[in-house]
Amino acid sequence: MPNLVFYDFETCSSNVSYGQIIQAAAVLVNDNFQELDRFEARCKLSPGIVPEAMALLVNKTTPKMLKETNLSHYQMLRQLIDKFKEWKNSTFIGYNSINFDEEFLRRTLFKNLEYPYLTNTNGNERGDLFSLARACHLYYPDCIKTSISNKNNPVFKLEKLA
Repeated sequence: MPNLVFYDFETCSSNVSYGQIIQAAAVLVNDNFQELDRFEARCKLSPGIVPEAMALLVNKTTPKMLKETNLSHYQMLRQLIDKFKEWKNSTFIGYNSINFDEEFLRRTLFKNLEYPYLTNTNGNERGDLFSLARACHLYYPDCIKTSISNKNNPVFKLEKLA
């Protein structure tokens, strides 16, 4: 079984076309979930990027934090690319990563003239725990406890799952 990479990005916007990854974190584990390596980096805002206030609140990021970090966005991206390439033949897993984190990563790589399919080619695969949680709840309703929304729908926010 390949190693697993659990990863998440914090961004300054919910818009993949105009936003920027401001923080990246990833953990490489083996098939026994023993940690083999980890990556964490935060970067400055690129010139011309205006962060969304709500995104910064959600990420618990202050404008001061974005100014005081030493890495440029490109430097952080280079470190991330190098680390993900080092972790080849792995399955990259996130929560709502297919619709959000992967789109941010691909567009960011493309904008920086890098190969945009880093996490699902050259022996890598990807998965999304959000989709898995929804499928589990659909077919095995008692296996995952969810809270219920005002509209009587299950809530799959990561912090609400048990």
